Parts: sequence; C-alpha cells; structure tokens
Amino acid sequence: MWKRSSIALMLLALAACKTTGTEPSANGAVSLGKAEVMSHIAGNTETWTKGGGYYSPDGQLNVLWNGKETVGTWEVSEDGEVCYVVDVWGSDEECHRYVNDGGETKLLYDGKARVAKIQPGNQLGSL
Repeated sequence: MWKRSSIALMLLALAACKTTGTEPSANGAVSLGKAEVMSHIAGNTETWTKGGGYYSPDGQLNVLWNGKETVGTWEVSEDGEVCYVVDVWGSDEECHRYVNDGGETKLLYDGKARVAKIQPGNQLGSL
C-alpha cells in the first residue's frame, strides 16, 4: 500500500510540474528543493548564453539580454521549480529547475541540462 501511495504522489507532483520533460536524468541526478534553490540563486547572478539574470531576494529578476536591460519577477515553488515572467520574452511564464548531478549543480530547461554559472551579488554590470 505504501508503494502505491508514493507512486501516486510522485505522478501528481510531475503532473503539477511546469517543467515537464526536465525531470532529473536516470543517472542519479536529484532535484534541489526550495531551500536549496533559494540558497543557490537568491541575491546572485546567473550567466546565460546572451546575458544573465540577477535574482533579487525580493522576487524581482533583473535581466541583461542581448545588450538590453529589463526586469521581471521570479519565484520558487515548494518542489524547487523556478518560474519567472520577463515581458521582453513574452507574457508567458517560463520555468526551470536545478539538480545535483554527481555533485555538480545543473539547470534543466527545455529538456536540456547545463551547468549554470552563478556569481555572488548583482554582476550584470560586468557582463
């Protein structure tokens, strides 16, 4: 009985997850929980392919994208999923998550995993 209820809860969690297709890989990667994600990104800058984002602890996301600055909002769900809205990317909410993959923190987005470079504080001015 315990196994059935555990499986049901896992399926419900995956159904509620906005990042379907970005679950941890079969090689043992483990999703970070809310507290771990908050510790990882809040008050820090993440470098992206065309810029970066500063995750202000108050929920504001300061973004430098293709040389242009803009702002949005971000939040972390109880299961560790990071969701954000940035107007210049459209009005739709986008989400990703972080996993510990063999001791390395990786960002999972759109079915792809990559190491996300995190810098302390707001480093957008140096990108």
